[in-house]
Amino acid sequence: MSKKYLRWLSLSCLLVSLSACQPHEQALPATPSLVTVLPAALFLQLQPNLQWPEPAALTSGVLKVQDGCMRLVSPHNPQGYAVIWKASIAFDGSNISDLQTKVQIQLGTAVTLGGGSVGADYFAHVQPHNPPCPPPYWFATHIPASN
Repeated sequence: MSKKYLRWLSLSCLLVSLSACQPHEQALPATPSLVTVLPAALFLQLQPNLQWPEPAALTSGVLKVQDGCMRLVSPHNPQGYAVIWKASIAFDGSNISDLQTKVQIQLGTAVTLGGGSVGADYFAHVQPHNPPCPPPYWFATHIPASN
């Protein structure tokens, strides 16, 4: 092979390899999408199949995450209640579903919860064990259909 041919071949290979390293422009979406990231919340739940007294009061407020705890807060109670949920209520990270009343609510929304104020004695029957949520506590037995 001639030197001229080898130079041409080397130069061609160099150009091909350099073009492969060029950044490719990607089309941006026409409208940027907003992603809302909710802070992680402890979902305190009474153990299933536990026969435990169920208070029959109602309270209203907004479900918020404060210091990792899901709390029901209102203008007259800004500290709010750390919510302990009955086993028939499920949480998927942003939505809370009452499997009995078929009502679904979201964190950050105004809600009414059935249940009542309870003491720290409920914590012996809560999952996860030894949660770091300070009192007061509201045991949520159901989410009324009026939400």
